[in-house]
Amino acid sequence: MRVQRHTIVFTALVVGVILVLELASPGPSAQLRMLAPLVAVLGLPHGALDFEIARALFPLPTGKAAARFVAVYLGATAAMLGFWLIAPGLALAAFLAYSALHFSDDWTVSANGWAAIPGGLLAVALPVAAHLHHVTELFAFLAPANSASMVARGTAVVGWIAIPLALVAARRQSNNARAEWAALAVSAIVLPPLLHFAVYFCGLHSPRHFRNATRSIGFSTATGIRAALLPTVATLLACLAAALLIVKQNVNVDATLMRTVFVGLACLTVPHMLLVDRLTRQRSTG
Repeated sequence: MRVQRHTIVFTALVVGVILVLELASPGPSAQLRMLAPLVAVLGLPHGALDFEIARALFPLPTGKAAARFVAVYLGATAAMLGFWLIAPGLALAAFLAYSALHFSDDWTVSANGWAAIPGGLLAVALPVAAHLHHVTELFAFLAPANSASMVARGTAVVGWIAIPLALVAARRQSNNARAEWAALAVSAIVLPPLLHFAVYFCGLHSPRHFRNATRSIGFSTATGIRAALLPTVATLLACLAAALLIVKQNVNVDATLMRTVFVGLACLTVPHMLLVDRLTRQRSTG
């Protein structure tokens, strides 16, 4: 089987970041301030195709129908934000669980069902296991300290279990997937958690998801980029405006960035997942 370009790029990126860290070791604040723009520029475009996915799934022939979809989409996002404000500990645990499930879709092409799930666990849970103390401190930006510690410890247990699960499931995966899982495990254990997330989310998940989404709705790469451009720019401008307001306030910038990035992703991932899952099921049965 031919080695895929995404596999090569991701593996090289993991190795490259590890080598760079031998020369410079940015602290948590620097990592967070690198993560935010990377997620915004390289991560947002794959979610910016959600409206085009909806047009492929549902009849949206009029402006009223399109506005109705946007209202439902934003309503689901707002509901998740409300959940996070009311029960942040539960919301954090749920976010980790459905993120692992969503990320496992990166490997469902080569193996359906449970055999793809260890990939999502390596991405989400293994870095918690490998860097428990540091991740607990990061989670404390997102939930009360006791809840953050409890969620981190529970996720760490899952993270260590993910390794034997991945070894068993790898027999049902392609050589490309095995190489990616190996690189992902090294990244999760060696890299600081925020850099691990940036490398995986921006270096593998987002470009692969963008490619798969454009193909599924019949777009070329260029057409997909054009379709994603306006929503991405609008979101970036909103983030920039929020950042300027934050800078003028006497707040903890790191805590605010952490909440903005991860709570924002948590709220947007739910409607995004529902759309992508429906598109995948429709294409597999069609």
